Amino acid sequence: MTIQQSRIYNLALDEEEREELLQVLEECVTETRDEKRHTDSAQYREMVAGNESRLETLLGKVRRLAAG
Repeated sequence: MTIQQSRIYNLALDEEEREELLQVLEECVTETRDEKRHTDSAQYREMVAGNESRLETLLGKVRRLAAG
């Protein structure tokens, strides 16, 4: 049995970089939702849904940077 360990990475961003990253992530989430909606393959849709979930998590973290 293999146990995976999560690593935590830190990234320093100035406000302009944070805004750019936020915009890119928002675009990726939108494109991923469109891709999920337009696929016929259930297996592919499930994979895309996982990607969408990870992108939304990242997006939430970047949004919270402004609040912190």
